[in-house]
Formats: sequence, C-alpha cells, structure tokens
Amino acid sequence: MAPSKDDEFDWETYMGDKAYTPASQEAFYQNPEIPENRFKVGKKVAIQDPRVPDSKCLGHIITVDKIWICVSLSGEKFAEYWLNCDDETLWPLSEVIKEGPLQPPKNFEGNPEKYMDYVDQQLQYDEDTEEDPRAPPEWFNRISPKLKPKENLFKPGMKLEVPDLKRFKAELYPAAVRSVNGNIVNVGFDGWGKKFDMTDTNECRFFYPVGTAKKIGVRLVPPPGYGAKATPKPKATPKTKTPKTVTEKKLNGNSAAATPASSKSTPINKTIPAKTPRKSAVGTSPKKSTAPLKPAGRRTDLKRNNSASSSEPDEKKPKLEDIKTASTKKYVPSLADALAKTTPSSAKKTPKSPAKKRKPISSVADDHHANSHSEIVLLPAKDIKPSDLTC
Repeated sequence: MAPSKDDEFDWETYMGDKAYTPASQEAFYQNPEIPENRFKVGKKVAIQDPRVPDSKCLGHIITVDKIWICVSLSGEKFAEYWLNCDDETLWPLSEVIKEGPLQPPKNFEGNPEKYMDYVDQQLQYDEDTEEDPRAPPEWFNRISPKLKPKENLFKPGMKLEVPDLKRFKAELYPAAVRSVNGNIVNVGFDGWGKKFDMTDTNECRFFYPVGTAKKIGVRLVPPPGYGAKATPKPKATPKTKTPKTVTEKKLNGNSAAATPASSKSTPINKTIPAKTPRKSAVGTSPKKSTAPLKPAGRRTDLKRNNSASSSEPDEKKPKLEDIKTASTKKYVPSLADALAKTTPSSAKKTPKSPAKKRKPISSVADDHHANSHSEIVLLPAKDIKPSDLTC
C-alpha cells in the first residue's frame, strides 16, 4: 500500500513483493560507515580542480549539509563543486603548503604569477576573532584507497541510490543500472526518461548502496506518479441544450438591455427568416436616382448656334496647336488667302464684287511679258482688295 507521506517512502514499501537485486557494498567506492562531517562554512581548504588533474588549489566552504559539502574555488566565479566530506580530493592547507605552492584554478581572475600572494592574503587571521581561516587537519577524514573497487561489479538491473547533481539537494533517488561498458556505468532514475540518466565510472563517489538515505537521515524521493491510484475516466455524457432567452444584445461592442416589443421573450433557437432583396417587375423602369450623373464622354446634345437656350453663345475655342503656330510663325498672305471670300480681319460676310470681262489671251500674254521683269511686291492682307486681283 502506498505511503501517505514522502518521508515514509522506502524500498520495502516501494518494491513490495517484487524481486529486485540491489548492488553489493563491494561495488561502491564508499565507506561502509557513515562519515562524520565536521566542516564549517567559511573555512579554507585545499581542493583539486576537476578540470586540471593533479592540481591543488585554494578553496572555501560555502555549504554544509549532512555528509556533503560545497566548495568554491577561490579567485574564480561560479566554480562550485559538491563533494563527500571524506573525499580524497580534499587536503588540509597546512600540509599542502609545506609540500609546495598551490596552483591557481583554470580561470583564475588575477595574475597567475602572483597567485601565492593572493593565497597569503586570503589566509590572514581575522583581526576581530584572531581565528585561523584554515580548516584544522582533524576535520579531514579522507576515504581509504583500499575501499576502491578492484573491478566493475555493477550489472544491468541492479538497484542503487543517487543524487541529482544538476540540482543538488540533500536527498537521494531510487535508480537502476541501465547498461555497463567496461568501467563505465549508465544509471537511470526510476520513473524518469533517459535524458536524465547519470553516466560515470564505477568509482563514482555519488553512487550509494540501497538504504543509504535511511542511514544518513535524508529523504528518498519517490518516482513520479508513485502512490497515485489509477481510476478509470468516466464516460462523457451528452449535454442537452436548453433554450435560452434573449435578454441582451450587443450594440457597438457594449452589451445593452434590449427592450422587447411584447412581454414574451424570444427563444434563442427560433429561426428568423432573412430579408431578401426586392426584385423589379419586368417592363417597369427602375427608380431614378436624384444624384447627378457624371458624363460618360463628350457631350453632343448642346446646340452650338445663337438660337440655343443658353444665355451666352457657344464660341469655338481655338486649339492649342493653332495658338503655338500663331505665336511662332509670322503670318504671310498667300494667293489662297487673297482669293478667300472673307478677309481674316473681318468676321462678317461681304458681298461679291461684280465680275469683270476677261481679257483676250493675247492681251494677257502681253501683260505678262511686260511685267516679267518687274519687281513683285507683297502687300499685307488688309491692303489687298478684291478689285486688285484679276486674272
């Protein structure tokens, strides 16, 4: 039966009557006895930079929780690492400095050549308390190298407990070995997908035997969905729609109370016939519009004489080409203009002059011969008279 609280979750209630194989103690690089954590926040220690093998850097403790501590590399931001309190990569500063100088971390913000000056400044005694900032050597209880497994004893399906290293808390999760490849072990969290798997060597210090959470006194996090009773979903029943009354109508985006014509309300599901456009009868003329019509083309219904109904006569306007020609060319009278019935300067009709008797052909030839050597003079059109033009 599922527990009522997460704190009551353990392997017995989790597995029940199911058979499971926990990994043996010899498969883990862990101390059979729970180590004592004596470290305090703020104390200085020597720690190995995980990115630089065989390095010893200055670090300070920022968190202490159960058997774990969180150490930050001094001189570098966001370089924080969770460790077991008995981890083999922790050393007392008093012993390390005697062996040789410390190494700066990989991303040290200062001058690496002056790293020891930075270390001496960090290890100065507190003026108020005169307390040594270094962690005393008796706090260090490093795990024995003899407990390191000689071979990989993990097998697929074996159960163990692991923490969430990405969001580390003082709690463990039930897990199982998914696969083994040499000394590489792939561990999956129970109830979680493969993207949350944890892959490391068989000597990983964050692999713990079954029952470690209970010994330490931390929470064993149940898998997702554990203890939830699977109840069948009820079948959906068809909903019956009841007629609603129209009490409001939307006007200009705002709802306003409608004023019904009668006391009875109109059902919302009542069908109202839509209005259809009125058709015009055959042979009947459509309704004339009072708006003035725009001309579709040239107007031809206007009379262009003095008897028109308009008050002013409609005079013919000169074309633009005639105006340009008159402005650029000088008018020279020709014989055709002289023979015209009306002169250009007069718009009124003039009576025809009486026809003269034609001269004989011989006399015309004599006149032409007599004037062949004479000078031709062009007169303006206004000085030419019809009587002067004879053939």
